[in-house]
Amino acid sequence: MSRQRVVILKDDLLRMETEILDVEYMLKIKENSIFINDSCQNRCMLDESNTKNDIDATLFWTRNSIVLSIGSILCVIIITLLAVVSLLVFIITLLAVVYWCSKQQKLSKQKSHSSELSHFTAHSVNVKTPRPKEIKLFPIVPKLVQPNSSSSLILPSIENNTINGDTCSTADSSSSSTAIATKRLRKKNLLERRGSNNSLTISIAPKHRLLNSPPVDCPSDEYLQTGTRKLTIDELHQHAQDARSLYHEFWTIPTNHLEKLRLCGAGTKNRYGTIIANEHSRVKLSELPGDPLSSYINANYVNGYLNEYHAFIATQGPLANTIVDFYRMIWQERVPVIVMITRLYEKNKAKCEKYIPDNQSAQYGPFQIQLKSITYRTDYEIRRLVIEFENEQREIEHYWYTAWPDQSCPDIVHPLIELVKNVEKSRVDLPDLNKCSGPVVVHCSAGIGRTGCFIALSNGIKQLDTEHTIDIVRILCDLRRDRGGMIQTNDQYQFVYQALSEYARTLQSSS
Repeated sequence: MSRQRVVILKDDLLRMETEILDVEYMLKIKENSIFINDSCQNRCMLDESNTKNDIDATLFWTRNSIVLSIGSILCVIIITLLAVVSLLVFIITLLAVVYWCSKQQKLSKQKSHSSELSHFTAHSVNVKTPRPKEIKLFPIVPKLVQPNSSSSLILPSIENNTINGDTCSTADSSSSSTAIATKRLRKKNLLERRGSNNSLTISIAPKHRLLNSPPVDCPSDEYLQTGTRKLTIDELHQHAQDARSLYHEFWTIPTNHLEKLRLCGAGTKNRYGTIIANEHSRVKLSELPGDPLSSYINANYVNGYLNEYHAFIATQGPLANTIVDFYRMIWQERVPVIVMITRLYEKNKAKCEKYIPDNQSAQYGPFQIQLKSITYRTDYEIRRLVIEFENEQREIEHYWYTAWPDQSCPDIVHPLIELVKNVEKSRVDLPDLNKCSGPVVVHCSAGIGRTGCFIALSNGIKQLDTEHTIDIVRILCDLRRDRGGMIQTNDQYQFVYQALSEYARTLQSSS
């Protein structure tokens, strides 16, 4: 009995141990489960923390990237603006430097003009026996001497390196004294004028070449309408000797050049691109059917003495493609006289196309030109021409003066004055012959230099004959109002003064 109880107790003990082991095992399992749960929770919390940190880092770098991008763009814009500002500053500085340099150049030119004119003195005189009653004039003369009433030759003397106009001599002076004076007065680089050996030669050697540019700017329209300088004959003689005053007087008068041609395509009819007919006084030909350019010719009406309406037509030397237009103008305007003051070629350059026949007749378009007669005079020729158009004939006179170089002046004034007088006589006589009462056509090559001098001499001679006074400034202003650029150079302007002064002396001697 006791053994059974012992066995039972052992079994109970074993069972209790087993249960204890089971309980311990369950406790371990529970502990493991709790540990696993804690690990999972910790891992989840860690993952959440890492995710949050990643998001924060991403936002941080994104924000920084945006800021850096905006900053870079702003830097590029600022650098671009600085570059533009720098470029503008450079351009403005460059323009300022150019303006300053041009201003300094103008000032230096004006100073050069004044210094050149102050040193403008005569250096030598060469005296030779002239032909009777011929006095050669020159474009630039500081002081033109006054001849004695009994003298036919001007012999200026030199005192203190200046020309003295009070010393004169006659043509019958002994050759020995003339040779001695010539040998004593002649220096190196003596400028001898072209033409006959029988000449009075005056050499002018300024320290620097005078520049042909105006010293002052003037309102064109106002000056051309109001400019005047009326002189008595004695004042004319005195003023013609003052080269400095004439130089400034010439460049004070505006040229009134036309800058643009309004008629499109007419440029082919201009001999020189810069010499354009002023619109308000331009000669307009009758327009041919289907040819709108047929009305254009580079020519202007020019008023005469006392504003005689359309006394002259100033035009360029005809081109090969404008000869027919030239004769259309002659016919339309009923021209009685043509004055040609140029050669066909000068210094191997074409100055005018040949438009008059060599022999008996020539055909130019619809115009038949017949040469009737030729008369030869000193320095010019006179031709009688018969123009036939549509079975109608008209007779005109053609004066061809060949002793006047381009942009220069003739050596002798008397043939030119004679030409002016003969042209005026023909202008009066020919209308009675064939009812050609139109203007006188005057042309050189460009139609402004020698042409302007001729018309100025014609108007000036009429004024001297009528009023015994002269206003060359007013004459030139009127000419340039009608055709810009008339009288091209200062030399030509001085020649007009000297020629009219010489003509005034003949009036004084005859009276």
